[in-house]
Amino acid sequence: MPFRAVFVALLASLVAAPMAMASPGQPPEASPGLTSPHLEGPWTGVIQAGPFVKLHLVLHLTRNSDGTWTGTLDSPDQGQMGIPLDHVDVENGNVVATSSRLHGGFSGRYLAAENRLEGTWSQGPFQTALTLDRGPAQMIRHPQEPHPPYPYRVEDVRYPSGDVTLAGTLTLPEGKGPFPAVLLIPGSGLHDRDCTLFGHKPFKLWADTLTRRGIAVLRVDDRGTGASSGDPTKITSATNADDARAGVAYLRSRPEIDPARVGLLGHSEGGLIADMVAAFDPRIAFTVLLASPGLPGDQIIEQQVEMLARASGETPAEVKDAVVRQTQILDIVKGPEDEAEARRRLVAILSRPAMSATVREQAEASIDALLSPWYRYFVRTDPRTYLAKVRCPVLAVDGGLDLQVAARPNLDEIRTVLAEHGNHSVTVLSLPRLNHLLQTARTGLPGEYGEIEETVAPAVLDAVGRWITEHDAGR
Repeated sequence: MPFRAVFVALLASLVAAPMAMASPGQPPEASPGLTSPHLEGPWTGVIQAGPFVKLHLVLHLTRNSDGTWTGTLDSPDQGQMGIPLDHVDVENGNVVATSSRLHGGFSGRYLAAENRLEGTWSQGPFQTALTLDRGPAQMIRHPQEPHPPYPYRVEDVRYPSGDVTLAGTLTLPEGKGPFPAVLLIPGSGLHDRDCTLFGHKPFKLWADTLTRRGIAVLRVDDRGTGASSGDPTKITSATNADDARAGVAYLRSRPEIDPARVGLLGHSEGGLIADMVAAFDPRIAFTVLLASPGLPGDQIIEQQVEMLARASGETPAEVKDAVVRQTQILDIVKGPEDEAEARRRLVAILSRPAMSATVREQAEASIDALLSPWYRYFVRTDPRTYLAKVRCPVLAVDGGLDLQVAARPNLDEIRTVLAEHGNHSVTVLSLPRLNHLLQTARTGLPGEYGEIEETVAPAVLDAVGRWITEHDAGR
């Protein structure tokens, strides 16, 4: 999810100046005379998962023949379906449904007059009100999502990356080949091979678009996600780069693919990973950097906080305070202190007098995220170190409404660093009305991502497809 950096930063900001959360007190009284079987089936609601993002949740309740209850939970915006519930209790209209996998669940009561469940969603230290209406989720249409039959071959594949096994999908044009090929590299967070996000499947769309142009495409479940093995808690940009190298090696091993024509397409942090791979592999044929950083990780986070605060309507003084607080936090996170000392200093910044137990738990969760291996590595990493060594053709694309990786400073830095180190085969595109996911947007705020039907702007799909085809023909 290209959100890991921004949400870690926002979590720290929210602890320092917490939003009003729903009280975990008693939900409304249940309607009298209700019998449990009336509650079977799907129940759908929306939670506010931070200041900018809403997530649909679907609770499926099933009454067994012996009178007990079971259930599952869907988070369709995140592509997580059928999450098992360990405990489901339904009695006189009171519903409690919890999942150890999610470290939380729903507690509420049925209101007959409104035909809805009303209560609280809890997950770790996070709590918010949740109203569930009877019926399945009415999701936004995604008209660009490809569906079979496909005019190309689709193959599920597995290959090693060190001691883990990565699983993905390889799409191959019809014919004998050998074909040029692209490895798709997602942004921060844990992603399945389609990079499912808010119901969109951008990597499935990219694979379809490019394979129809005669380019083989490999897209992969992140380690510890989907069918790939590995421990997701130990992931950093470095381990992601190792996995990308394994993907390149696999593509080069396939007889249908020309090993001299394998390139990389990375989105957000995936662009940084593409730089890390291409810097030390002169055989990489090209890289495509979509909404990717050209500045160090700590500067990316500071820019995110400032841009999101301004776009959300905060006053200049509030914006300044948010940036100052974030800079203090980042100085600790990227500093040389060991975890214990860094934790002590972060507690001093994030704690406040008379802090409630809930907010204290939020502070602890924030510190855990800030001191995770991925976050500490990211804020200490400077993409320019790797860009200076990239010799292959580069296409860098960003949107003018990107509030997570600011287009102008990052694109300018990518172009400048490559040129200063002798790489003049560089194309830079900044498209004015596109957000971080390269959708045509209104504000660029992350809250719009799931409300937009478009998965990727057609202009971006066309520009990237044409650029790869032209550069491959030139080779």
